[in-house]
Amino acid sequence: DSIGRIYVLYTEGPFSSATPHFKRYDTEGNEDNGFEAAITGKLPSGVTLNKIKTMTVDAKTNTIFIVGMDVTGSKHAYAVTEKGHNNFTLSNGFKLTSFIGIGSTIQTAAAYNGTLFFTVQPSAHSTSGMKNKLIAVKAELSGHTLTLTKKDEKTLPKLRPHSTLNNTNCTGLFADADGVYCLLSDQNLYGGTLYALGQLVRYQYSGSTFTGDTEIGLNPKAAGTDGIPFDAQYFSNPVGFIGY
Repeated sequence: DSIGRIYVLYTEGPFSSATPHFKRYDTEGNEDNGFEAAITGKLPSGVTLNKIKTMTVDAKTNTIFIVGMDVTGSKHAYAVTEKGHNNFTLSNGFKLTSFIGIGSTIQTAAAYNGTLFFTVQPSAHSTSGMKNKLIAVKAELSGHTLTLTKKDEKTLPKLRPHSTLNNTNCTGLFADADGVYCLLSDQNLYGGTLYALGQLVRYQYSGSTFTGDTEIGLNPKAAGTDGIPFDAQYFSNPVGFIGY
């Protein structure tokens, strides 16, 4: 956030009985021990920590955005504001179906200065051909009322263009005054050979539209059909990043 605190959403323990956590740490690594109980106490009925798919913090406004599912599986976004230390106010849930479709999966989210970005992976039965999307929405908060207005979207690149499947995922998203940065990863078998690829794409954003992009880090051999040996000059299955 604006004073450098880190927010972490994770699970701990064996997969079958993993315990979800939502923590906050200050710039020196000290845990804010009252944060998790305070913020989970504000979640609506049916939205527990294990129902939260992703979260992000707007470093300009310090608004916390939570994307979760209720007991029916419906996807909603919530805005959380802090009126005093660990004194949180929760907005209404804004239903995301009109932006992402019913069966799509939200992978990552980022926010800056009132714009919320998130990446979406369509369902296996989608007519979009499994093309992953980056979506920008304007987030407006009036009292407890959150309103999201879609501004623009981009189709994320497929790192192995000759593959019949789209195994590319966005593993990290970060936004600042210059735009939004999407970390892409693709690891799979192709022609019997395991490969691992990655790419960082920065999309410039004007406040209403994406205006250009810059791509770095992808192994140029990704365009071919041969196996791809590890090369330290390029990204190889990157799992996440953080910026400030």
